[in-house]
Amino acid sequence: VLLSRINFFGSKQASNAENMGLKMYRDTAEAVICGLLPDSPSATASRTGGGLVWVSPWNSLQHATNAAFLAVVYSDYMLTSRTGAVQCSGKSYSPTDIRNFAISQVNYILGDNPMK
Repeated sequence: VLLSRINFFGSKQASNAENMGLKMYRDTAEAVICGLLPDSPSATASRTGGGLVWVSPWNSLQHATNAAFLAVVYSDYMLTSRTGAVQCSGKSYSPTDIRNFAISQVNYILGDNPMK
């Protein structure tokens, strides 16, 4: 996700080959984001019934926290570069959709969840 920033905003010093490599990072970042969004066609099933990203019972909140961080960063890149949407298997998601996912993860961690 962090390297996709260069592709979003461009680099005058990068060659065409380097820009193509950076595009692959952006494509991978989009795949990660699509996997995180709960109603995406490519969404991961690794989440709790309440929607928290869940990979392992050990240090379980690190994955949700990291997912929220990456989603906020990626949505900021989209907003700043005026990228309207990311495509996830034909379904469009706006920067607001991605940010809302991040907020949902943080809210869950802070107590807005089925166990309250």
